[in-house]
Amino acid sequence: VDNETGRLEKICVAAARKFDEPRHLTFSPDNQFVYLVNERGNSVRTFTFDSSNGMIHPVQVKQTLPETYVAPAMASEIVIRGDGKYTYVSNSVHEGMETTPEEAYAQQHEKETIVRFENDPKTGFLKNPVHVYCEGKTPRFMTITPDGKQLIVANMDSDALKFFDITIPSGIPHYTGQSIATGSPCSIVFC
Repeated sequence: VDNETGRLEKICVAAARKFDEPRHLTFSPDNQFVYLVNERGNSVRTFTFDSSNGMIHPVQVKQTLPETYVAPAMASEIVIRGDGKYTYVSNSVHEGMETTPEEAYAQQHEKETIVRFENDPKTGFLKNPVHVYCEGKTPRFMTITPDGKQLIVANMDSDALKFFDITIPSGIPHYTGQSIATGSPCSIVFC
């Protein structure tokens, strides 16, 4: 960003894998890594980041679905806990995706999920995924509370915000039973 004019200048370009459809990205709290979620690719691409020149370099691709899950899916949101230890990604199914009865059953607990990754502080690599049911349909957005203790998931197609406690030291989210009904939520902002 040019400090005088506010104009953006392109520094580098990182090509996505074909058909991955990059959706959202986030920076690690130490500003050393960038994590990009790919909607159709159901993956997170990890980059090293050089803040002195704005350059990024891809170093890892990690799938967001369980290895045994083979049906259609889409990843949507990515957030990092403030201490940088855990990354969370939401996986969802959208209305209109054709599924078999077996796939429909599996969707509830295998596709409509939040996946928690541990972050390696030296390499930035994501590891040890744990999948947790999002308690609804289409977790379009999620955020972590400012104190880092809860994950709030906006389940767009079930019209509700769901609250999860982030268990320490594992970082695994556990549903609290708390829910707020709201029409088709797609973002959350703390004021």
